[in-house]
Amino acid sequence: AEKQSLVDEVNRIRNLKDETSRDGPIYNECSGLSQIVWPAKDSDIISKFWNSDKIVNIAKRLLGAGNVILLHDQIIVRRPNSQGLFPWHQDYWHWNFVDSCNALTIWLPLTNIDRESGQLEVIPLKPNRDWMDRWTVWQIPKSFSEYADQVEIPDCETGSTIVMHSLLKHSRGRNQSSSESVVILGHFIPSMARYTPSVVPT
Repeated sequence: AEKQSLVDEVNRIRNLKDETSRDGPIYNECSGLSQIVWPAKDSDIISKFWNSDKIVNIAKRLLGAGNVILLHDQIIVRRPNSQGLFPWHQDYWHWNFVDSCNALTIWLPLTNIDRESGQLEVIPLKPNRDWMDRWTVWQIPKSFSEYADQVEIPDCETGSTIVMHSLLKHSRGRNQSSSESVVILGHFIPSMARYTPSVVPT
């Protein structure tokens, strides 16, 4: 029931913020990928989900924090047979206005994610090395060859909960299926984390 409620609410938000609206998602017609940022601000259901004891306790336990806050959340949609992909990257280097990489992403597929629809791939953490590598989506990592044989594919069936450290190297391929792919995710940080003043998110 909770999952269906979340799916229904995500669909409502998507209809509310269509690609033609001024406050609609980031959308790339060529890649067939749309990204709605901060749906929790427009939805009590999504906000309550992220702030539920179940989700908050997962984040607190894994971050070793007394309390956590939701940095931001997103809905990511990939159109059927689209070219959009997420190259290998680490989340932290895309929002490193936070003073610590002790952060995580809780990633929930609302449709089945398999190889045809753009499988999630990860490389197990090596904390000291992961901090040095600094992979971003803007460049092919020179060090990838060192990790190619370590790639793992987590189970991403509908209703799964995937938790990723902010330094975890991960990627997703193209959606080559005949169905759209929908994921909702939330980024969590310890409540004591601090922002770089010039780039505090709004």
